[in-house]
Amino acid sequence: MRCPKCNIEVSKGQNCPKCGVDPMLSSKIINLSDALYNKGLMKARISDISGAIDCLEKSVALNKNNIDARNLLGLAQCEIGHIGEAMRQWKLSAKISGDNNQANEYIAQMQKNARQFEKYNDSILMFNQAFDYIRQKSDDMAIIQLKKATEINPKFIDALNLLSLCYLMQNEKEKALSTIEKALQVDANNNIALYYHSLIFPARTRPELAKPSKKASVSAPSPQLPSSGLSRLSASEPKNISSSFPIVGILGFIIGGICAFAILYILIMPARIAEKDSVIASLENDIFKNRENYESLLEEAKIENEALTSSNESLESRNSELEGQVLIMDKLRKVTDAQLRLNENLYVEALDIVANIDPANLPQEAIEQIQTIRSTAYPALVEENYRAAMIHYNARRYTQAQELFEAALKYLMPEDLNADDVLYYLARTVQILYDDNDTAKLYYQRIIDDYPDSNQAANAIYRIGLIR
Repeated sequence: MRCPKCNIEVSKGQNCPKCGVDPMLSSKIINLSDALYNKGLMKARISDISGAIDCLEKSVALNKNNIDARNLLGLAQCEIGHIGEAMRQWKLSAKISGDNNQANEYIAQMQKNARQFEKYNDSILMFNQAFDYIRQKSDDMAIIQLKKATEINPKFIDALNLLSLCYLMQNEKEKALSTIEKALQVDANNNIALYYHSLIFPARTRPELAKPSKKASVSAPSPQLPSSGLSRLSASEPKNISSSFPIVGILGFIIGGICAFAILYILIMPARIAEKDSVIASLENDIFKNRENYESLLEEAKIENEALTSSNESLESRNSELEGQVLIMDKLRKVTDAQLRLNENLYVEALDIVANIDPANLPQEAIEQIQTIRSTAYPALVEENYRAAMIHYNARRYTQAQELFEAALKYLMPEDLNADDVLYYLARTVQILYDDNDTAKLYYQRIIDDYPDSNQAANAIYRIGLIR
C-alpha cells in the first residue's frame, strides 16, 4: 500500500514510518468522505439543499482536502442565500489547491459582479433589521424589510422562512403558504418551512409544490425623474369700459327699484315667512332624528370597540404563543447543532452549545438528547485528555501533563472509570513539579473518600502516609 499523505510504500497492516498515518484507516475515511459527497450531490440535484449541506459538511469534516465537496458545499450555501459562507468555502478550497480549481472561477465571478454581491449583503442587513422589528413586535415593518430582501435575493431561504412566520403571526395563512412554497421550491426538505406548513395543514405530511414557471422574471429598471422647472404665466391686460349714463335715467332706475321692493314685501314676504317657518320645523325634526341615529351609532361603536379589544387580546395571545414556538425552534436547532458537533468528535464545542440551552418548555426527547450529549462528551474528553497526559507524564514532561490532567479533571464525572487515575497522577505531578504536598494531599484524600474501592485507593493512603 501507499501512504495517502506521503505517497511512500507501506507494508500491509503497518503505519507509515514517516508520518505515522494508518493507510488502511485513512483510505476508508477518504472513501467515506467521497460517498458523502456523492450523496450530497444527488440531494442537490433534487433540490434537497438542506440534506445536501448536511452530507457535504460531514464530507469535508472527514476529509478537509476534499475539494469537490467543499466547492459543492459553497454552491449549496449560495443557492439558499448564504453568500458569505459560500465565499468562505471557496476561499478555503482555493487555499488548499489553487491549480485547476473551480473555486477560483466562482470567486472571480463574485468579484466581477461586485454590485450584485453588495445587494446580497444589503438583503442580509434587511433580514437582520427584520429580526429586530419582530423583537420589537413591529410585524408590519419586519414584513416590509423581508419583502425587500427576497426581491433582491429570491432564494434567501432564511428571509423566506421568517416572512412565513410573520404572516402566520398575523394569521394570513394564504400569504404564509405562498411564501412557504417558494422556500420549498428552493430547498425541498427545509425543516423550518415544513414545520410552518404543518401548522397550516396538520393532517397533510408534505405540501404539493407547484412547478416553477419557465419564464424568467425580469425586473424593470427604476425610471429616471426628469428635471422640472417653473412655468411662466403671461397676464393679459384688462379692457377699459366707458360709462356715459344720463342722470335722469339713474333716478328713474332707483325709484322703480324702491317700488318693486315694496310690492314684493307686501305680497310675497308673508308666504316666504310661512315657508321658512316650515323649513325650520322640518330641520328641527331632522336634528332630533340625527341625534337619535348618532346615539345608536355611538352604542354600536362601543360594542364594536369591545369586540376589537377582545380580538386584539386574542391576537396578542397568539403572538406570544408563536414567539414561544420560535424560541423552542431555536433551542431545537442548537440541540441539533450540538449533536452534529458530537458526531464529528468536537466534544468541547458540543458541550459549549448545550451549556447555553435552557431546557424549559423543550420536549422530553430533546432534554434526553442533551443529557445523552453530556454523558457521551464528558467521558470522551476525560479519556482523551488522560491518555495524552500519561504520554507526557511517562516522558517526564510534567508541565504539559499537568495541563492535560487538569483538563480531564474539568470534565470528570463521579462514575468515570478513570477518575481515580486522573486524581492520583495529578497529585504526583504537582508534587514533582512544585513539591506542593498540601494540594497533592487534597487529591489523595478525594480518592480515598469518593473512590475507596478503586485501584489507586491504596496508593493514595500510602502517599498520604509519606507526607505525614
